[in-house]
Amino acid sequence: GRKLFFSPGIGSILPGRGAGYDIVRIGLGVLLLTAAALKGHQLATEPVAETGLLTSRWFLIGVVEFELFFGLWLMAGLYPKWTWRATLLCFGGFACVALYKALSGEASCGCFGKVPVNPWYTFALDIAMVVALVGFRPNGATPRASRYFGRLPAGGVAVAMLWLGLGVPAAVAMGTYQPALLSQDGVILGAGNLVVLEPEKWIGKRFPLLDWIQTDAELDRGRWTVVMHRRGCPKCERLIHDYENGDLQFGSEAVAFVALESCDRTPLRPVFRADSLGCMQGEYSWFAEAPLELHVDDSQLVSIRERPSSE
Repeated sequence: GRKLFFSPGIGSILPGRGAGYDIVRIGLGVLLLTAAALKGHQLATEPVAETGLLTSRWFLIGVVEFELFFGLWLMAGLYPKWTWRATLLCFGGFACVALYKALSGEASCGCFGKVPVNPWYTFALDIAMVVALVGFRPNGATPRASRYFGRLPAGGVAVAMLWLGLGVPAAVAMGTYQPALLSQDGVILGAGNLVVLEPEKWIGKRFPLLDWIQTDAELDRGRWTVVMHRRGCPKCERLIHDYENGDLQFGSEAVAFVALESCDRTPLRPVFRADSLGCMQGEYSWFAEAPLELHVDDSQLVSIRERPSSE
């Protein structure tokens, strides 16, 4: 009968020892590039709540640049054994950060910019990636993508050039973003609908938000504790729950709960023990770390305090 001849190249399309690793590294590369793009867009268009190292703008810019570079590196398939070790360490570190945020009660890990993702989900994903890396190690051969340029300096140069071409403009956009601000006179300075509140600069001066808060009480007269909160904020909900249950006290002053959302967009959340409820006027979006406790005495801001839950 007729003999069948098979080309030696056919076997190369079948899964080999390193095929599993190639699938994992490409998937992780896409994941890192997606995370870098989403975080980069957020940093270039929104302020950040700089409450510590993990939330500081320059640290987050560094994270975006790292994810961009390492994502490109993984896609290129360079130096598989060393890259495998670095990737294992990287996602192990990501899992620790996600676990810390989950245990801290954060609503979102912040890994994907404006897209909210529960930190427990990202922790599970990171652990799954670590397990996948342990199960699929690179073999001794150089991956096909590296055979093209991985043995030459041009491979690393190509990744570096692509990273610089994308990363430098992104870093400039992220680092030069300037939101609108609320001046001490209650005037909004700057363009755009997003206004950043800086209450620490108002202490000892007239409380400028009095011009923008809509409420049925006269907050410019007497002593008030103004609690700024936001819908969908877990820390705000815990604070309100503790206050209504009597586990949290604000002193002898009258208490006003003010939502950081526009009155036209969001209905007031009832807080039954509050002396007054309020929301923000206009079509602006207001950015501040919530919840925030502001002490006002005859329209003057005396002090501020961040108190996320009962103490």
